[in-house]
Amino acid sequence: MLMEARSQRTPTEDRDRVAFPLVCLTALVPSSSHHDNGPKPVVDGLNRVLRSFDAPPATTLAPLFADWDRLVGPQVAAHTRPVALTGTTLVVSVSDPAWASQLRWMGDEVVKRLTEGLGPGVVETIEVRVRVDER
Repeated sequence: MLMEARSQRTPTEDRDRVAFPLVCLTALVPSSSHHDNGPKPVVDGLNRVLRSFDAPPATTLAPLFADWDRLVGPQVAAHTRPVALTGTTLVVSVSDPAWASQLRWMGDEVVKRLTEGLGPGVVETIEVRVRVDER
C-alpha cells in the first residue's frame, strides 16, 4: 500500500516532502559576532575538535595522510603507512619486521622529509609498528 501511495505522488510532491537538514557547526565554532549565525566551514569545527585533543589542525593532518607517497617517496610508502599523530610523534605501520628495522634506521631522514613537506614541529619522532595482516 505504501508503494502505491508513493507511485501516485508527483516528483515535485516527493521533493517537497523531503527535509534537507542544513548541517552547520555553529555550536562548535564560536562566532566573532553575535549576529553571525550562518553556517561555518566544516574545517573550522573540525579544527576546534582537534584542538580539544591537542592535535594539529586538519590542514596539517590532511597532507600527512593524503600525500604520504609524495612525502616519504614511493619505495618507503609501498611498505608503510601513517596511522596516528600523537603530539609530534608519528605512528607508522609497516608491512613486515624487515621494514620496521629499515624505517627505524632511516627515521631521521624520514622526519627531515616530513618537516620539509609539512613544516617544522609537526613530526619530530617516529614510532614504528609491524602491521598484523587480517586474513
